[in-house]
Amino acid sequence: MKFAWKIQSEEEKPIRDLLLANRGILPEETERFFHLNWDEHLESCWNFREMAGAVERLFFALEHEEKIVIHGDYDADGVSGSALLFESIRDIAIALHRPLHLAVYLPDREADGYGVAMHTVERFAAEKIKLLITVDCGIAVPTEIARAKELGIDTIVCDHHQLALELPKAILLHPLVPGEGVANRWLCGTGVVFKFACALFDEARKRGLAIIPGKEKWLLDFVAIATVTDMVPLLGENRLLEHFGLRVLKKTRRPGLSKIFERARIERESIDAHTIGFQIGPRLNAAGRLASAQIAFETLTAKTLEEADPLSEQLEQLNQKRQRLTDGMFVQAETMIQEVEDAPVHVLWHADWHPGIVGLLAGKLVAKTGRPAFAFARSGGHFVGSGRSTLGINLVELMQSAPHFFVKFGGHPEACGLTIAREETIRDFSEHAKSFVKKFIPSAKEKPELRIDAVIPLSMITEDLTKMIEAMAPFGQKNPEPTFLSRSVTILDARTVGKTQAHLRVTVSQGSRSRFEVIGFGFGNEIRLLSIGKKVDLVYEIHHHEWQGRRTIQLRLLDFEPND
Repeated sequence: MKFAWKIQSEEEKPIRDLLLANRGILPEETERFFHLNWDEHLESCWNFREMAGAVERLFFALEHEEKIVIHGDYDADGVSGSALLFESIRDIAIALHRPLHLAVYLPDREADGYGVAMHTVERFAAEKIKLLITVDCGIAVPTEIARAKELGIDTIVCDHHQLALELPKAILLHPLVPGEGVANRWLCGTGVVFKFACALFDEARKRGLAIIPGKEKWLLDFVAIATVTDMVPLLGENRLLEHFGLRVLKKTRRPGLSKIFERARIERESIDAHTIGFQIGPRLNAAGRLASAQIAFETLTAKTLEEADPLSEQLEQLNQKRQRLTDGMFVQAETMIQEVEDAPVHVLWHADWHPGIVGLLAGKLVAKTGRPAFAFARSGGHFVGSGRSTLGINLVELMQSAPHFFVKFGGHPEACGLTIAREETIRDFSEHAKSFVKKFIPSAKEKPELRIDAVIPLSMITEDLTKMIEAMAPFGQKNPEPTFLSRSVTILDARTVGKTQAHLRVTVSQGSRSRFEVIGFGFGNEIRLLSIGKKVDLVYEIHHHEWQGRRTIQLRLLDFEPND
């Protein structure tokens, strides 16, 4: 066993009801969950309390030919949202027949850090900017936005991150602001910007401008990418946006995305949330991690395949470099945690690590240890770090409990960024983090936890069950792929597969009619525990598998334990 198994429920109820209950979906929400309707289920963009003010200020800027700047973030959410807003404002300016003075600024991870920096505000003022629109950032920089106001710059904040103790004095489009009117409080940054774009297009049509009905739907490819990569809950309206966003992504006309698909060998019809999370997102993120997020932005907004080709090649090369760096840093980190494997939280740092990769490293540490993790790298005179959570530990609350450790910090309960001035302070923070986490995890767990939806015999795996599971997609945060446990299944065949024999292919049975193929990615070394006739308890996901025109049900191995 690689994991500590936790069976969520062993109630005697239909599988569908059990799966929905495990995801917090009430019986009265079942119809909406399985039958998404764009017109009925999309929340009005005008529910944002300050949306009317944001729209009015943007139209004023366009009509008076003011200089506007979009300040995004350097990750896939910030880049996608910046591209979405850039194209929306550009189209409205064209419909207005007005010249457009619009720039996009994506900060440098090391030189600028996360959010809006004071020196950036001063630069905008020198360039005569009159309207600043933040995308996926801005809510945690009240001082910088106040300075912008002093310099004659109005600000519209489009963000979704955890609120700071003081809110900026600006037009705020943020689902978590106290008193906000939106029901969906878990939009990603691009989701917030999509709402802004919907309102802008709606207002444009009211003014008689040539914005075709439904134009906003073609922006959903950006929303689909960001909703997955920023790991917001894929329930409620977010699931609606992702469902229709995936449809648009498969049909996208954007040359940059087409070139990314080509280089990553992505087949359009097979694109799903997993494709975004493991193929598209990492390529966009690699630019901001290792070079400039501007490369990703220019790829997404390229007008021709010829323009997109060299840009997508840069993303490909950066992604390969990202993979090499991550693997090397993880090897070092594994050595560092050997002496403290039972720690409730891991706080690691290394002067030679790359600042753009520490978030990925923290995520890999969480996957390996099942405990929260922070990783830091030296950047200039400071240490820049990222944190990733598990077991319900709120990282924002952790950081807010001792703000004196940080030069700055921000993010979500599950993922955060933070900067610490000195190595000695990291050590102090590490001790504080351990004390904080111990309040919620009294004793360290030996293995990461694997949640199992239901215990079923193999005979229950049918075409109808498989189709019902597929109807629960798209999968992601708060709506994970269903996992099942079948006890005492018999091994009929077991062999390693793949170029390096890293994977495992097993045939199992349970009774005369229940026989399935199981694929275990990365389980090649475990073949030593299997032999023909041996019985095991099997944890798996259920998928359709197509090969040479034949469609079968295949089980994807998550864990197993010999039981005899």
